[in-house]
Amino acid sequence: MANIWDIVESHQETIEALGNTSEVLISYRLNRIILLLTIVSIIFLPMSLVANLFGINTGGLPWTDNPLGFFYVSGMVLMVGAILTTLFRLKKW
Repeated sequence: MANIWDIVESHQETIEALGNTSEVLISYRLNRIILLLTIVSIIFLPMSLVANLFGINTGGLPWTDNPLGFFYVSGMVLMVGAILTTLFRLKKW
C-alpha cells in the first residue's frame, strides 16, 4: 500500500511540475505578443503624429506651399519608420 501511495505522490508532483511549465510557456508567449504590439505602436505613433499635424488646415507649416511638400512629408514619415524598425532589429527585439 505504501508503494502505491509513493507512486501517486510522484505522479502528483510530476503533474504539478507540468502545470507550472505550461504556465511559464503561456506567460512567455503573452510577453512576446505584448512586446510585438508595443514595438508596432512605437513605430506608428510618430508617423501618425506627423500625419495629424499636417492634417490640420493652418498656415505656417513647412512644405505646405511647396508642390513637392506631400512627398517630403511622406519621405520623412517613412524614414522615421525605417529608422525605428532598424533600431529595433539591431537591438534584436
